[in-house]
Amino acid sequence: MLSDDALRTLRTGIESAATVDDLLVLAVPGVATDEGKLYGPEGAARYGVLVFTEPVPAPALCAAMGWARAYAFSPDVHQTLWEVGLWVADLADPYGPRIYTQPPRLGAWRVAARLTGRPPGPLPGVAAGASPAYPLDAYPAAVARLELYAA
Repeated sequence: MLSDDALRTLRTGIESAATVDDLLVLAVPGVATDEGKLYGPEGAARYGVLVFTEPVPAPALCAAMGWARAYAFSPDVHQTLWEVGLWVADLADPYGPRIYTQPPRLGAWRVAARLTGRPPGPLPGVAAGASPAYPLDAYPAAVARLELYAA
């Protein structure tokens, strides 16, 4: 697992990066860098990918990055991908507790913190979108990679 010092170094590096190329030269032991591309009407847009050689416990990563009230949720209907979202508001819903979340941000980057999978344990009783929302201070989860998109 990455040390607290390595996680702080990672946060500082991400916050000071202005371009994807800046992200690709981050030198943090235990973190490999790569880039991805999104294709749209205006062509390809690059984004940074930071892959942990060993998954990082989500609570430790969230604490190091300064992310409070973090939840694990799935952004896709099949719930094959799981990521970290930050609580923004409780929503009124006659069917049960529901929250609104947003992706975390660091510096100029919107962060998709991808988990290794669905947190184990019983359903949490709160939802975000069409997904259960697992509070990361109560459910174990690990982050495998960070995808960084220009905000």
